[in-house]
Parts: sequence; C-alpha cells; structure tokens
Amino acid sequence: MFFIRNIDDGFNVCYGSKMFEKAMSFLDKTRFTGYRYSGRQIPSFLTRAGIENFALVKTGIDNIRMTEEMKLNLFYAIIDFILNSLKKEKEYNIISKVNLERLDWLQQNYELLKNDFLKETFFIHFGFMFYVAKV
Repeated sequence: MFFIRNIDDGFNVCYGSKMFEKAMSFLDKTRFTGYRYSGRQIPSFLTRAGIENFALVKTGIDNIRMTEEMKLNLFYAIIDFILNSLKKEKEYNIISKVNLERLDWLQQNYELLKNDFLKETFFIHFGFMFYVAKV
C-alpha cells in the first residue's frame, strides 16, 4: 500500500476576502512555484502503471474548526510560499514587471491579508489530492 499527495490548485476555494483571492491567484505565476495542477493526473499515471486498486481520499485542507495557531500556520504556508517565490525571482534578477508589482502588493498588504484570513467569516479550502493505492 502506498500514499500519494500532490498539489492541485483546481481545488482552491476561498470566500470572504477579495484580497486573499487575489493573493491566491499569484500561486502559479512565478518560476519557483512549480506546476500546480498535477494532482488530477495521478489516476492516469497509476492506471498506466497497471495499478487499479486506488482511491482519492481527500482533496485539500480547510480552515473549519482550526485554532488560531493552525490558521496562522496555514496562512504562512500559503502566503510566505508565494512571497518567497517572488523574492527568489527578484534575487536572481529574473522577475518580470508584473511579478515585481505582485511582490510589492503582497508585502504592502501582508498584515491585511493575515487579518482577513483570521476572521471567523473567512473560508479557505487549499487544494491538494491525496490518494491511497494498493498493489
């Protein structure tokens, strides 16, 4: 038996903050965040490998019933990942004008994004796909 977890931004949903929706739209816009839709390809890879006994058991993580500490950790995992990717582009001097504007916007709005993320009315489902397979 083995487990496969892979990112898939097609399962990203957030509600309650237009600013955070904008920030999440930057996830696949840098050279260092990778291809972010590969989770949906796993079934075809498994099938081509001759593995027929597998199941999709989870499609992401959400903030429902999270403590504030857990929410903060999820916020940092998402926003700092984007920020660090954009900063790496800038460090290597390969950042586009658009991504430089995204970096500036994220840095200027970091605390506002965090405040929105921590509100009780904010919802997020951050997409990945988790499979279990048996051979």
